[in-house]
Amino acid sequence: MANDLVHAACLWTRAAEDGHVEATYDLGMCYLTGRGVPRDKVAGLEYLRDAARLGHVDAQRMLPPSSPATAAVTEDMSATMAATTSGR
Repeated sequence: MANDLVHAACLWTRAAEDGHVEATYDLGMCYLTGRGVPRDKVAGLEYLRDAARLGHVDAQRMLPPSSPATAAVTEDMSATMAATTSGR
């Protein structure tokens, strides 16, 4: 099973580098828990931040409300809403 997690982490790394949202989130969770990769809280939070910016709801919920990533997501969402409603 450990080899499966290592292989999965390798695949998720490639997919995350290509901008795949779910892979970015999964890789962040791997780093936070140390499953398939060495445990690394900083890397895990960076991947979760990236996933949150890409719109992953679970990643957004896991980040503290005052984190820069959450602020960036909120700003992006506000800009999107403003652009959407101004076009009406």
